[in-house]
Parts: sequence; C-alpha cells; structure tokens
Amino acid sequence: MLEILLAMIGSQKVEQSSHILSRERFKHLPEPMQRYMTQSGVVGKEIARTIHLKQEGLFNLTGKKWIPIKAEQTFNTERNEFIWKARTGVMFVVDQFINNRGSLTVRLFDLIKVEEASGPEVDQGEALRYLTECIWFPSGFASDRIIWESIDDHSARGSIQYCDKTASAVFHLNDKGEIIEITARRYAKEDNGMVLQDWVIHDLKYKVFAGIRIPFKASVGWNKDGLIQDYYRFEITEIAYNAT
Repeated sequence: MLEILLAMIGSQKVEQSSHILSRERFKHLPEPMQRYMTQSGVVGKEIARTIHLKQEGLFNLTGKKWIPIKAEQTFNTERNEFIWKARTGVMFVVDQFINNRGSLTVRLFDLIKVEEASGPEVDQGEALRYLTECIWFPSGFASDRIIWESIDDHSARGSIQYCDKTASAVFHLNDKGEIIEITARRYAKEDNGMVLQDWVIHDLKYKVFAGIRIPFKASVGWNKDGLIQDYYRFEITEIAYNAT
C-alpha cells in the first residue's frame, strides 16, 4: 500500500511539474528570444493554457478618423486558437483563428452582417496574429508548432505551422530582452484584392501582469515605402492566465 501511495505521489509531482515552465523547455529558442523569456519572469510559473484579456484603444481604417474600440480576447494554447470580440460604435467585430482557419465578421448593432472574410489570405493573417500575440503569454513561444530561426543578436524569425502552411514574423529585441518591434508580410485588403504588405507592430510599452512582464501597449500598422500607417493603437487593461 505504501509503495502504491508513493507511486501516486510521484506521478502527481511529474504531472504538476509538467505544467511549470523551465528553461529546458525553451533552450531551443534563438538567444534573443531566450532573453525575452527571461526578462518576462515566466520561468518557474505555470504554462499558460488559456488566456483571457481586455483591450481598449483607437481604430482607424480610413486614414482619417480615429474611433474608440473595446475588445476581449480568449486564447487556447493547446490548440493554437483565439477569438477576438470587439465593439466600436455600433459595429461589432469577431476576429478568430479556429481549427487552423481564420475568419472576420462585422455586424451592425450585432445583428446585421455587413462584412465577412475568410480564405487562405485570412488564414495567414490570423495565424500571424496568434504567433505575434504570444508576446502576452511567453510560454506560447515554446510550442513545438513554432519553428525558430536565429537572424542575429537582436532578432529572430518565428514560423507557426497551420494545416500544411506556415506564417512567419521577425521579432526585434533590445539588449534587455524586450521585444521592441515585430515585422511580417501579411495580406491586406486593397482595391485590387488581397495583397501582401509589410506589417508592423511597434512602440511597445511594458507592464507586469500576474508576475509576468509583457507589452501592454502597442501600435499596429502597415509600412508603406518606409512610412508606417497605423490602424490600431491599444493597451491591455486586464489579463488572466488559466482562469477557471
């Protein structure tokens, strides 16, 4: 009986330890990304399996007027999925990446569908969102579905696998291990259809949530001929990891 009890305790310890992020789990990452993991304080903490966050910010797709926006987002890291729900004025937006497929739906008063998008180009964009938004739950970068390539002492390329494809982004870091910019080629909607453009996340500011230091404020835009045209500026107001 004692041997059985000890075996049960031992198995429980193994199971519990498997949920804790150790340095061993991300030693395969390029050195700059290892610095990011270390500066975040995530080592020794529980691996994030579900994440729920709230955002507030400003949105601008016309290049003219910025409008307030509020959003909530939920991630499932075991399936590499997310759902982002936002409201701006009378418009309700759902952006998601589920079962390796991306989609965008916009409704007026949350009733009348005014826009819907899906397809390979949207899949790529939403896969990029998941990859880059791992900055908010650093343990996600250690996923075996993300392939890493070292570029230099201050940058690394991550590529996330979805279906039989990959989406890639370059993470740029400073000496302190902070990600200061993320760049990628992402599809944008133009008059002549979906076109690959230079996409950038920049102006990142850091804050500690639940003992983890992450970017809580940033700007997102398109880099057109060296000129960055932002369309989203936001900050995270709340974030919860593995909440029941």
